[in-house]
Amino acid sequence: MEHSGPSGMGVYRGGGLYGGGGAVVSAIGENARSWRQLACKGGQIPGKRSGAASVMVGTRLYIFGGYGGSGRLDDFYCYDLDEKTWQRIESRGDAPGARENNGLVEHAGCLYLFGGYNGSTWLNDFHEFNLASGVWRAVPPNQFVPSARFGYVSVVYAHFFVLFGGYDGATWLNDMYQLDFRTMLWSHVHASGSIPSIRSCPSWTLSTDGATAYVFGGYDGVQRMNDFFQCDLATYTWSVVPASGGSAVPSPRYFHACAAYGRSLFVFGGYNGSERLNDMYEYGFDTQLWREVRPTPLATDY
Repeated sequence: MEHSGPSGMGVYRGGGLYGGGGAVVSAIGENARSWRQLACKGGQIPGKRSGAASVMVGTRLYIFGGYGGSGRLDDFYCYDLDEKTWQRIESRGDAPGARENNGLVEHAGCLYLFGGYNGSTWLNDFHEFNLASGVWRAVPPNQFVPSARFGYVSVVYAHFFVLFGGYDGATWLNDMYQLDFRTMLWSHVHASGSIPSIRSCPSWTLSTDGATAYVFGGYDGVQRMNDFFQCDLATYTWSVVPASGGSAVPSPRYFHACAAYGRSLFVFGGYNGSERLNDMYEYGFDTQLWREVRPTPLATDY
């Protein structure tokens, strides 16, 4: 899971792939390009996991569920970047069940969670968590609700929850849906342009102005990819993001992280089919060049 920092000053990661990480939060700074492990000064620390859903809201990182190595999880935590403390959030209301590899977004004071995989079933339920009241509720589906899936990517644009791709247990997908928060109704998006091929578990992030979504890589059941696309969310028009000659394009991968900052997009880690990765790359939108970033070693934040 990955997120731009509360003021765009850093990129935050928590957990890892298939237990490769732990219940730590790491950040990379803006200027020194150095990683630091964020301190925990108290609270109940989440157990190790992969595939957790997460979202930044102000200076708080919320995570839900994931895979703990022996089963899927349904626990819910918050890390406060100012206080450097974890808090386990006790679920009230109609909370989601255990699951992994689903999205979590925030809109107008509520968190929204769709689908995922619980170890036996791919899901397409949709839940809302009210940050003020601390209560979950299930959002009733309508006839255009997306099919069950995990490994999709999602963002909030204007008053829409936007979803792309994923895997439904039999087929890799490249369809798009939107939910209108004003009516809480789903509709299928008829996108145009150079639409990415079927895939699950790519990275996906918004531009700093919130108008464009970027997708890098993913897996289609046969191959890992390192292609790069952008989607104009006002028109749902896709195009390929160009890379100038001589670029150090990241190798094909999925389960990786990405975040936009300024006029750059950063990609970190992932899985290439044989090994877990911890390399990092930066794409410059002005130069159209990829380059490998070599941050200084991990330090501890006290």
